[in-house]
Amino acid sequence: YIPTARRGPAYPLFLAALFSFFGLNYMVVQIAQAFLGALTCLVIYYIAKEFFSRKIAIISMFLSTIYLPFIEYTRHLLTETLFTFLLSVTVLSLVIAVRRKLKKGYLIAGILLGISTLCRPTTLLLPFFILIAILLVYQNRKKALVHFSIFLLAMISVVSPWTMRNYFVFKRFIPVAFGGGLALWLGSYLPWDGINRGYK
Repeated sequence: YIPTARRGPAYPLFLAALFSFFGLNYMVVQIAQAFLGALTCLVIYYIAKEFFSRKIAIISMFLSTIYLPFIEYTRHLLTETLFTFLLSVTVLSLVIAVRRKLKKGYLIAGILLGISTLCRPTTLLLPFFILIAILLVYQNRKKALVHFSIFLLAMISVVSPWTMRNYFVFKRFIPVAFGGGLALWLGSYLPWDGINRGYK
């Protein structure tokens, strides 16, 4: 056993839960991810319905069901399917919280964003953009800051135990995982044209 901060704990815990019930069966993971993919399409329906009409929501859901990357990633043991589901549920809960201005909604959205971040740390800086959006929507700035604080503290409370674990194990401040710079380099190094030719 070698401790690592190569990825956050959400997806390994997801796999561990499935393997503990069904054994080391990759097909079970694929079925579970296909189920999550279907649920994601349903969540997309509700997000679109919040912003537009039922007709547009149905079209959005249909397009997401035939979107090839959604289908393709369900058969791979990668974070994409779980992360997409978690992020879509986070967006839906945040939209509802902002529209109805519910403290409880911001609490739930913050917890969900924390779990999403533990799946893929690409959402670490998202709260700062959400703050800008909330300030634009609210007329009462004080209320906006209170609601955002609830959201941010909920997210931090979910992520911070893993951050502390990383600090105690590696003696470095690693909020969730390392490797973001490497991923950026692999995707932007022109001679490789976005194809991973060296890193395993």
